[in-house]
Amino acid sequence: IEFNRIKFYSLLFLNLFSPLPFTVHKYFTFKMKKTIDWILNQYDISLVHFDMLPLVYYMFCSKTLKQLPTVLVNHNVEYLRILRWAKIETNPLKKWYLYFQSLKLRLFEKKVCEKVDKVVVVSQIDKFQLQKLSPKARFEVIPNGVDISYFKSKSILNFSNTLIWVGGMGEAHNRKSVEYFLKKIFPLIINEIPDIKVFFIGASPCSKLLNMAEKYPNIRILGYVDDIRPHVQKISIFIAPIISGSGTKIKVLNALAMGKPVVTTSIGAEGIDVTPGENIIIADTPEEFAEKVIELLKNPKKAKELGEKGRKLIEEKYSWDVISVKIYKTYDELLSKNKISI
Repeated sequence: IEFNRIKFYSLLFLNLFSPLPFTVHKYFTFKMKKTIDWILNQYDISLVHFDMLPLVYYMFCSKTLKQLPTVLVNHNVEYLRILRWAKIETNPLKKWYLYFQSLKLRLFEKKVCEKVDKVVVVSQIDKFQLQKLSPKARFEVIPNGVDISYFKSKSILNFSNTLIWVGGMGEAHNRKSVEYFLKKIFPLIINEIPDIKVFFIGASPCSKLLNMAEKYPNIRILGYVDDIRPHVQKISIFIAPIISGSGTKIKVLNALAMGKPVVTTSIGAEGIDVTPGENIIIADTPEEFAEKVIELLKNPKKAKELGEKGRKLIEEKYSWDVISVKIYKTYDELLSKNKISI
């Protein structure tokens, strides 16, 4: 849903007087409600799949939706995602607003999880966090997946001493991660490896990145690209210095699937069944992050082995072929109450 700036800031202000979190207002429209009502009247719907937490609000506005089997796929612990953002936000007004939103999201998330028939979460960590919040809810863990035939490892010659970041910086969590890397990690790496090159893929490059790129020719801004694979395949190491957010990070799964050595943080690897030091590198301080990157750049054999084991992990646990079985099983269990099969 597109928002112009005036409408966006008006909604932010008006939401101060609503018990609902801002994200619900953002994704609710009467046009969409009418469309949903029309579909429910025209077709015999067996099950409703909500793919985002705020979309469940449509169920609260529809008697028909309330009577159908419902599944929510909660890709993140939403209140925790905003809470972590609030903790690292430096703007006092924005920080207060984010804390306020996290409280409203916490209440809404608890209510929603208890109202739907099944909540699908993407990791055991997310399940643990949400069970504490909504002990009466019914959870199923089905991880995010990867198309391993699309994101695959290729034996091509990598450019030496190259790093890559993937993620649009219009999204706050990505922007904060890029700023963290540029401010605290990049200076440590370039001091040790002067010819390092760091490529940044993603729309809306932040001002910090644009300024640093003018100062350092080592920083290359690629912006939005239609296909990240040719760029990722050629680099030495995939970096994901993520310091906020929640849920599993698709960018990390995709990089692992491509057999790239990945250096990330505990938050970046959250919810993925990795073994640090074996199929991924986890580093939570700037000094450790830089140290691990430098170590892998100086030891291509170790980096290659790390990437190969990362690919193996994805093939065994995160392929869509494996995950789709779990999804259909969840649907069938709910539909069996109505003696309907898919």
